[in-house]
Amino acid sequence: MADIEQRFVALRAEAESGDAGSAAELGRLLCVRPALSDADDVEDLWPSERWLRAALRERPGDSVTANLLASRLVQQIDAIHETDLTLGEESAEDGVERRRSEALALYNQVLDVDIADPAASAGLAALRAAASDEEPSADELRQSRYSWYLVEVDTGSGAVSYVEQLVVTDPDELRWACDRFFHTYGSLAGTTLMTFQAGEEDERIELSELGQDAQPHWDTVRIPPLRGEPLPVAHPIRVGRMVSHYGYTVHAYL
Repeated sequence: MADIEQRFVALRAEAESGDAGSAAELGRLLCVRPALSDADDVEDLWPSERWLRAALRERPGDSVTANLLASRLVQQIDAIHETDLTLGEESAEDGVERRRSEALALYNQVLDVDIADPAASAGLAALRAAASDEEPSADELRQSRYSWYLVEVDTGSGAVSYVEQLVVTDPDELRWACDRFFHTYGSLAGTTLMTFQAGEEDERIELSELGQDAQPHWDTVRIPPLRGEPLPVAHPIRVGRMVSHYGYTVHAYL
């Protein structure tokens, strides 16, 4: 976990100096890293967007980065529908349409090169549903062949219910992101880790049992190994009624 934090710091320095590869990887890690609890604008809620865009300007054919940027735009569409945020646009309708058009162009760009790209195909299904304020089915997302980790944090309070989710396939990145949850809230209360194997929930661990107020020794926390094919980067999933994208997602329900 310490290695990831060191790499994160090094990538930021290299990205700030103009290295496109470092910007792409920094953007991916920022997709995984949970936002701060007081984040309230696009840059705070989606800090990866800046770096994904910088990488794509230099490497427009980078399909993974294009899929990641498109998935952040779909997340923003969901956020507009779920809350009263306009994310800097004159109206919610303007915000949805601008993001829908750009995400569609990104997914089509990837599929023009590889019609079978799984993340782009599933992302396109999620985009179509999000633009209509609907939810795609698990079958539409074609997720049953993949395995992944899902961390869920219920931070609901008052009139608004918040559910934060983290979708990853690397155990060390999972520990790194969960450590961020702990430092944000000072507790792991209400935090659950689920392991999905071939699209089905296989194991559930209540991370709050590690100790609600004491920081866990993450390197010693048992993370069940994934079996089979890991979920591709930027591939969305549906679990229950919620659709989550690779990395960090927050859902708000009024």
